[in-house]
Amino acid sequence: MCGRYAVHSLAAVAQTFGHAGEQAMQESGRWPSYNVSPMTPVPVFTQATESDPQTTSDYQYTLTQWGYSPRWADKPMNLINARVETLNAKPSFREAARCVLVADGWYEWQQGTSAKQPFYHKSNEGSLLFFAGIYNDQGACIVTREAAEDLANIHHRQPLLLSTETMVQWLSSNSTPGS
Repeated sequence: MCGRYAVHSLAAVAQTFGHAGEQAMQESGRWPSYNVSPMTPVPVFTQATESDPQTTSDYQYTLTQWGYSPRWADKPMNLINARVETLNAKPSFREAARCVLVADGWYEWQQGTSAKQPFYHKSNEGSLLFFAGIYNDQGACIVTREAAEDLANIHHRQPLLLSTETMVQWLSSNSTPGS
């Protein structure tokens, strides 16, 4: 489970997402952050629906809470992760839209003999990571998958990481995750 992450490469966010990336990082006033936690406002990036004549960005952003609840929930569920294997089967995610959350890395904790030990995971090249996500007007959550073999000894889940190419595919899908 991804329960904390870091975003500190603001120039790289702006370079990747253009005008939307610059706006997202400036507007919230929370960046850079080495400890993004659940229930805090985070920028999620989506494919632009209309061309903005003042920018060439293919993306737009929404500032939303990291913690997803379906619209029909009586009480906030504040889900921070969603398993990719069950995304289409869960009623909670039927009306969700796709998004991307950006990070420099994420934290996982491993239970030791006396205390939990935090581990920070990042790209070997030091480049930005793109997490597949879902969101609605209530909030967003990170889509997870089974951990890669080299990470499984720390935690059995990890964020579903997207490359630049798969990010475009993830965002350009006309279907919602639950359809």
